[in-house]
Amino acid sequence: MYSGTLKRHNALRHFWYNFKCLLWSDRDQAAMFAQVPALSQYRQQATELGSRLQSSRADCEDGAAKVLLARCHPLGLLVGAMSHSAKLTMDMLDFLRQLGPVPFQITADCLHYLRHFYIDELKADGVLMSTYEQQLAALRNPQFWPRHLRSSQIDLLLHNLTQPEARALLLQVMEQKKLAAVANMDSSLFVLDWFLRVKDVDGALQALASLPPSDLESPNEQLLHRIIGILHLETVHVSGGVAFLSVLPRLLQLGVKPDPAVHNKSIRNAVEFDLTPLAWDLVNYAQESNIEIEGRSMASLLRHSFRKQDLARLNQLMSGIHQSAALSQDPYLIMAMLNIVRLVCYYDRKASSSQSLAHLLTIYDRAYNRGLLIKLGILGPSHALPAADNPLPDPPPMVCAFLIWNYIYVQRSYHPVVSLWERWAELIDQDDPLICAAARYDVAFNGFVLFLSRSRYSVSKVPGILRFMLDKKLCTPSDITWSHCITAYLQWREQDHPVADEIHAILVENEAKVSEKEWKEYIQPRFPSIDLESAEARQFVQIERPLANPLR
Repeated sequence: MYSGTLKRHNALRHFWYNFKCLLWSDRDQAAMFAQVPALSQYRQQATELGSRLQSSRADCEDGAAKVLLARCHPLGLLVGAMSHSAKLTMDMLDFLRQLGPVPFQITADCLHYLRHFYIDELKADGVLMSTYEQQLAALRNPQFWPRHLRSSQIDLLLHNLTQPEARALLLQVMEQKKLAAVANMDSSLFVLDWFLRVKDVDGALQALASLPPSDLESPNEQLLHRIIGILHLETVHVSGGVAFLSVLPRLLQLGVKPDPAVHNKSIRNAVEFDLTPLAWDLVNYAQESNIEIEGRSMASLLRHSFRKQDLARLNQLMSGIHQSAALSQDPYLIMAMLNIVRLVCYYDRKASSSQSLAHLLTIYDRAYNRGLLIKLGILGPSHALPAADNPLPDPPPMVCAFLIWNYIYVQRSYHPVVSLWERWAELIDQDDPLICAAARYDVAFNGFVLFLSRSRYSVSKVPGILRFMLDKKLCTPSDITWSHCITAYLQWREQDHPVADEIHAILVENEAKVSEKEWKEYIQPRFPSIDLESAEARQFVQIERPLANPLR
């Protein structure tokens, strides 16, 4: 067959590319053969040669086979065989290999095509599958690799490898510099995605290092998304008794610039790992460098300062937010501030429900109109604000759901919560766009279930809320939802309340399960007598099994 790199032969490359695209198209075979008569001719030649090989056990010295081959296009034989069957394709590859080296690209394209279109035929024939695997194993030999590997070729080489085997192969690909090409970004991103998927930070950073420095200094949107993905795997190391982020410095060493998205993610990571001095150093650097601090990062700082009762930082943040119209209207910040105000009003100041609502409104009113609150009956029509030249928008669905949750948890009585639930359900039945969109977040349903489960006089509403949620199918009950329900069942079962049986029936009917972590952190502290290993606990706990090999 043709030796050397296929790319050196323009005519051959175009021939193969055109027919490969034709075979991968969605058109049925009859239409393809009618449109491209040459394909039918190549298929006939391939089947004729295949029959001769089968009947005479011909090898490369067989005269008749050589005569037939002289009249045929070797690539045409493969195209015709691929349009016929996996077995004929493997026979053609084997026969042509006896005549000379078959380029890596050709073999890889054939095996890739068979894997997608003839996988059932391969699985049904053990001998054929074994031959396929042998051909694939041969392709994994680096001495046969072309100058650069495409992402589809790397995907093929990884097929059926275990995770350690796949990792070793990808490291070999990078060591052989098979990703080092300006036009080979897709392959680098493919390898990077694999390491991100298995949470391998070292491998991901090696894949990132295979990219040109200019790409790292000014990453496009695709690459920036992966860099943020690497930062999601951030860890902490301790040196000399001081804790440091471990991934961010390595990214900077590779040449990644502190882009706003990278910088903001690093602030959130520092907060998450409780590295307060580092978090504020990053904030100060951002301010000095005119890097905008996102609402999500400010929300993380705000929650952290509140948990630590760092009043100086808390006041600094609140003041900065108040002075910025953009930050005052950021949904993440609004939700964080609403939650902080709720906690302060309810627990610290022991404020009444109306006083707490007034404080919540000071945050809400800067960003959104009061139409939602009036619609839900939280405020009366007389509380509508005067018309403005630039009217404020409705809150986004996420903020709407979270506002409901906050309003519920400043109440001192269950009566307003029951009224709000009835109005909430009524608006969903009426297909109100904003309320239905908000109901796709389980937070509001969780708020109703948890609050009304507290009282023996209101817990009877819980089964109805659950059935409404399940029937409407606007959102799926989460671990938190089922935790609240299991807790309500166990609590009221101890007190022989008839609603316990109703809740239990819903749990059993829907095969409600929570994670072991959720049980240990949320349910078991309230019911220490129910051990995780007990039959009673196991009916509600999802048993964690080892993950299957993601490559199989």
